[in-house]
Amino acid sequence: MSGPATDAAQKPPATSVVEDFKAAFRRLASGVCVVTFKRGEDLHGFTATSVTSISADPPMLLFCVSRRSDSFDSMVPGARIGVSVLSEEQRGLSDAFASKVLPGRYRHIPSSRLGGAPVLRDALARISAVVVQIVPAGDNIVVFCEVEAAEPGRPGRPLLYGEGGYLAADREPAA
Repeated sequence: MSGPATDAAQKPPATSVVEDFKAAFRRLASGVCVVTFKRGEDLHGFTATSVTSISADPPMLLFCVSRRSDSFDSMVPGARIGVSVLSEEQRGLSDAFASKVLPGRYRHIPSSRLGGAPVLRDALARISAVVVQIVPAGDNIVVFCEVEAAEPGRPGRPLLYGEGGYLAADREPAA
């Protein structure tokens, strides 16, 4: 006989669910972006694989930030952020923005402004946006942004991440 007590007894421990959930999502390949903003006069940012387009009219996107991230406190409504879509050749930028932040760490990285936000030069695409809403979600926050400006960058293959490492695109992008 099945019932609430029987179903609960058959469920694996919560830690198993968490580990299985993480393992399942490692199989999802994602494009790699760098989310950038100014902290004082310095460029700051983080690597993100959670950037998603959510609306074309008005143009909006979202991304997630860990509550443990050095960037967490900078994600507030009204903040201007840049999103740079990285190419396969920009793996080093992905690694740099994924590491622990030290003051002035990104001063040598070529950036420019698009709209009101800093973006990385030579990215496959660059987007400037304003944070409009923050939604708590477990150990992360979901950051909703309205896009101010967007521009395709140079052609190339996107940097992909999955299975705990970088992946290669098998074909050239469509012209």
